[in-house]
Amino acid sequence: RVGRLLRFPSRPPAYRQNRAHQDFLCNLPLGSALIREAIQKAWGATKTLRECPLEQISRLVEEKYSRTEWNLRF
Repeated sequence: RVGRLLRFPSRPPAYRQNRAHQDFLCNLPLGSALIREAIQKAWGATKTLRECPLEQISRLVEEKYSRTEWNLRF
């Protein structure tokens, strides 16, 4: 399924070894709460989001995340 949603990259990283997504991705055998807690701890996320900052998201998409130079920087 993931292969239908994600195209093979034009410049695949070495670790992929030219493998398709489904050949190196897998589901984690963990519950979503445990994963959420681990991410919150790793990122130091302590605040609860009360409302979605749509204006800030739109601005970041326009100024940063939709730009080729941002997405191909690694």
